[in-house]
Amino acid sequence: MECYVFLLGLCVIQSVFNLQEPVLKRDVIIQKDIISSLPNQFSKLIGGGTQTGAKYEVLGCILELAKDGCKYTFLAKESTCKDKLSVSRLFEYFFKTEKLKTLSKDMMPFNIMDIERFVVDCDGEVDFEATAKESFDIIKRMLRVDNGKVNFNFNYKEINRSMSIKNFAIELTGEITIDDKVVPIAFTKPKTSTDAKFSLKVSSINIANFASVFSKKPLYDDKTPEQAKLFANTIINEPSINGILSVDESFEIILRGVVSEIVELGEFVLYLVVHKPTDSAPAVAIVAELNSQPTKILSTLTGKDLSNIPIISNILLNVVIEFASKNVTVLKDAKINRILAKYAINGKRILQGTKIKLELPSKSIIQNLETSLKHLPETIYFLLYIFDNHIAFRFLQDAPIDLANIMSTFIKKVPEVLFTKIYKVSPNIEVMQFDINIETKAIELKAVAKEDVILGEDLISLEKPKFEIKTKVDGSWSFEMTATKKMAEKSMLVSLQKKGPLFVFNGKIDTFTMKQVAENFGAQETAKEIISRFQFLDFDVKDVEATAVFNSGLLELHIRANPVFFTYDDTQFEGYIFDTSEGRKMAFTLVIHKLSVNELIEQIFGKKISQVHWMNDLTASLTISNMESTKDFNFTIFPPQLRKGQSSGVVYDKCLHLWQQNVLCVYKTTPYLFLANLGLEKMF
Repeated sequence: MECYVFLLGLCVIQSVFNLQEPVLKRDVIIQKDIISSLPNQFSKLIGGGTQTGAKYEVLGCILELAKDGCKYTFLAKESTCKDKLSVSRLFEYFFKTEKLKTLSKDMMPFNIMDIERFVVDCDGEVDFEATAKESFDIIKRMLRVDNGKVNFNFNYKEINRSMSIKNFAIELTGEITIDDKVVPIAFTKPKTSTDAKFSLKVSSINIANFASVFSKKPLYDDKTPEQAKLFANTIINEPSINGILSVDESFEIILRGVVSEIVELGEFVLYLVVHKPTDSAPAVAIVAELNSQPTKILSTLTGKDLSNIPIISNILLNVVIEFASKNVTVLKDAKINRILAKYAINGKRILQGTKIKLELPSKSIIQNLETSLKHLPETIYFLLYIFDNHIAFRFLQDAPIDLANIMSTFIKKVPEVLFTKIYKVSPNIEVMQFDINIETKAIELKAVAKEDVILGEDLISLEKPKFEIKTKVDGSWSFEMTATKKMAEKSMLVSLQKKGPLFVFNGKIDTFTMKQVAENFGAQETAKEIISRFQFLDFDVKDVEATAVFNSGLLELHIRANPVFFTYDDTQFEGYIFDTSEGRKMAFTLVIHKLSVNELIEQIFGKKISQVHWMNDLTASLTISNMESTKDFNFTIFPPQLRKGQSSGVVYDKCLHLWQQNVLCVYKTTPYLFLANLGLEKMF
């Protein structure tokens, strides 16, 4: 388009050059591309004393001059100029033919434009008028103009210095046929702009038919969900239709009108938006702004009774309904952007699908959720998306809501243990997704906590966990919390799930130390008083998996892992942390197979013991506990016979009870040492 107008302006200028010759003097061959001489040529023309009535011939066309002060008008005589003085002929005459190759965007084709007159004044302003001999597309394959008349305006002094589309003003009038109606069109591109604005006037129009002009895919068809067909047969009387067309072939068209025929919704303003980016097909969208009950709108859109939806029931609000065949990107129309600006989350975009935008007063949320939340913004904005079978809420700004309160709106009986024992304080959440199934009324909630959350008394602290809650048509429901817990330089994946009447905790981490296990699962005293005293007790455990069951709020935590205890490969590890009436108890057990006692003593204490005959291929059990029966830590070594369950048949020749529970026995001249606590080095 830019090249087109640029060259069109040059054609106008060059045709004026020859008009200063005597009456009916034939034009002569002149130098090609003489743009640099424009000021002189025009100065001669308007300063040479030419009078009204003078005639000139250019390309076999007779032009007659009319002078009014410093304004010179040259009129083409129809009998001699028809099919002779077209824009394309002038262009080809005055400029090299390869210039035509630059015409890549044909908003208005040159060859059908017959020049009618030129107007030149002393300030360098040039007005050019032409009539189209036949119909042409103003938007390719979409809008076709009949009876088109085009006016161009430029200043020859300006284009002598620089040439671009911004140097030209363009006006077009004509008619188009749309929705079986002949409609006047007015098209204007001001100077300094690369955009042209146009408007259409029509007494009434069907918006679906209007949209079909610009989109290969119908606005509504047999596959369109029923809820998207609300405006399928809507007719708007006396609509306002305006558009913006750019030189890059992008365009947008806004149809605005009042809808009064949908009785359930009352009278409201509707916008139909057609938007074509430079590099993709047009998108069609509908934006309607009205004052109504959101549940009433949803019921009308879906054909279902949705009057009891939590949060938005029994309230009257300003509501915006949107429908888009595909995403509509940045729009230039100021009016439509003012509407979209109320919901800043999407900026100047209309997203694909059907949705409702609401401004919900905080007092309505407080009333509907029966909550006493503080620090809520005065107004909360959110979207309601309408899909094939469900409605989706999307909150548009930070609006923390109490998890217990929002769950109570759609779950008949939330277990007391959840918000008394598992969560001592109900978390404040930010709702990310709130979906309602249109058919079953089932709900899906996704949210994230606004602050850290502690499970149980002090089992584990989690940083802003995520929640997912779903209800089913039979009244059952599911609950899942997920989080990533930072532990030293490691991360544990954590979840809490509802399984039947119980809530089950699960945590996984690749590597941990025994001290970290105790510290991070509420057994800090054990970590400090027992594990920290003996370096060998703080061994690594890999592939740690912690499982806890909250039964009536009492913690039962089971830990499984693969221990890394010195160089022993055949090992097992299990741990338990649980709450009792006497407080939190814990017991960790490490089992080592194929043990050599001499090697173990040397690894722990760095000493070699030779006073006692040690056995190999033994099994040892290391227990770390804060329970009274096994308090501190115990290390017990079993000979093979006892491991195999033959302890009852073994008769020791002699047993010597040492300190505490340590026992040295002799069986068939072989001594066996049963160690209850390897921390007592003096036994050696």
